[in-house]
Amino acid sequence: MPALSEHFDASPTLSAWTVSAATGALALAILPVAILSERFGRGRVMVTSAIVAVLIGVLLPFAPSLDWLIAGRAVQGLAAAGVPATAVAWLADEINGLDLPRAMGQYIAGNTVGGLLSRLLPSGVLEFAEWRWALASNVLLAAAAVILALAFLPSQQMFTPKRLRFGSEVRAIWSHMTNPLLLSLFMIGFLLTGAFVSLYNYLGYRLQGTFDFSPGLAGPSSRSTSSARSVPAGQGQPRSGTGAQRSCSSGSPSSPSLTP
Repeated sequence: MPALSEHFDASPTLSAWTVSAATGALALAILPVAILSERFGRGRVMVTSAIVAVLIGVLLPFAPSLDWLIAGRAVQGLAAAGVPATAVAWLADEINGLDLPRAMGQYIAGNTVGGLLSRLLPSGVLEFAEWRWALASNVLLAAAAVILALAFLPSQQMFTPKRLRFGSEVRAIWSHMTNPLLLSLFMIGFLLTGAFVSLYNYLGYRLQGTFDFSPGLAGPSSRSTSSARSVPAGQGQPRSGTGAQRSCSSGSPSSPSLTP
């Protein structure tokens, strides 16, 4: 973001919208996309979402202005929503109950590593090239991940499509949004993620502006705590198989299905 502020002569607040637009649009799209995955299949929605997000990403380095870049990032966030909306449900559908906690932990760890690489790679490229090349390097990384997903993601065996009824889906969403326990969990995730992202948005400017760090050094310094999160996340083992087995056998409540 400091590179964007310098190139477009924009404030840090305006540059931060390149992150906020994508994450905000993704958050808005997750519920509708999760509902669609109940009809069209988790794997299909995941792969389609990832491919479209990468294709949009190819265009972003050519954005003529910061406004266009922010708009493109918002569209990319909408397109990418299919991956987080369906990945956990896919695991819950397809993974044996005893192995599910470890698989979930590895998925979370993979998200962390992917997020870390998507920030370290561009910050390294900024050492010798402008922001457009740094953004292009991220697109190449994402494209490689999509190719690996297409090559190794197995076909679904346990998925059964359902008919979607608008009224029942709306009632299910409303019941979730008026449940005090769920609202508390939603707020925890909202506040922690907001604080986490805001801190890293700020640190880049602080490290480069006050301490004169180069982009290649500021990137690893501001993301160092992220790498620690990926280690324990993949180590989850159930103390007994009862809970995990119950999750799979009772219709995968971990999935984002919104029909009660």
